[in-house]
Amino acid sequence: MAKIQTDPDTAHAPAAGAAPARAADDIPRAVQALADQLAATAVERDRQGGHAAAERERIRASGLLRLSVPTQYGGAGASWSTVLAAVRTLAEADSALAHVFGFHHLQVAGVLLYGTPAQHDYFLRPTVERNLFWGNALNPLDRRVVARAELDGYRIDGVKSFSSGSVGSDLLTFSAWHKASGTALIAALPTRAEGITVNPDWDAFGQRQTDSGTVRFDHVRLEPVQVLQAPGVDPAPRATLRSQVAQLIMTNLYLGIARGALREARRYVRDDARPWFASGVQRHADDPYVQERFGEFWLRVQAAQALADVAGLRLDA
Repeated sequence: MAKIQTDPDTAHAPAAGAAPARAADDIPRAVQALADQLAATAVERDRQGGHAAAERERIRASGLLRLSVPTQYGGAGASWSTVLAAVRTLAEADSALAHVFGFHHLQVAGVLLYGTPAQHDYFLRPTVERNLFWGNALNPLDRRVVARAELDGYRIDGVKSFSSGSVGSDLLTFSAWHKASGTALIAALPTRAEGITVNPDWDAFGQRQTDSGTVRFDHVRLEPVQVLQAPGVDPAPRATLRSQVAQLIMTNLYLGIARGALREARRYVRDDARPWFASGVQRHADDPYVQERFGEFWLRVQAAQALADVAGLRLDA
């Protein structure tokens, strides 16, 4: 079986500074340390937009890209509850980079859920050994990317939008429409494969650094081993879990944003805000109406978090 080929100038080996797959009790500390690093520049970077290359290298160096990869391929073999908790913690500090991090693990899940054991080895062992970052071009509602049968594989042409994490990635999961069967195929390729162009054209009013622009495929060759789900083949029941993984990643992303917003609002009310002149209190934080609002907000976040945690445990099961 052929090995994954990447640009030697940009392929990443787990060399100096790249942490090994972590023990379970060390993961929360590693996640919090990374969150603290991202938080230091998150506000200014969101104003600027663009590609957070240095911060993505911090994620890579943390060793947390290997979190969801099974231990037989050298990964940490962490539960989905652990991965989702990491997404939530990172989102409190920087929701755009948490999105990129979560979608990396979503692509790993796609390989595990759609692929064969041989494909698991083909894609995931290099992911760990070379500390590779996964991106996404799998927007199923965008059928502009088409697949045509060629010999034992396919040729891929077209443009895919909303490709979260594509800029700066090493590997891409993508879908392509197969007109002959009226179905899609799902596959993965090195981002720098001949004929693939990643366009950093994401222009949003929030989460400006999710690298969610467009990916162009120009007559790209797709080998059989790279096809995770062939056209005309119904997905196995297990493969349908990918959408649950995706939705729980987004759920924990939103929860992290809510928790971060609540924490920052609390800091502002305690440290900066002035009380309403007729409130009869010296500090804005002592206003009973303000306290009531914070209590309501906190309870809603706690309820959402409890439900998300139960869903994560069900996904693990």
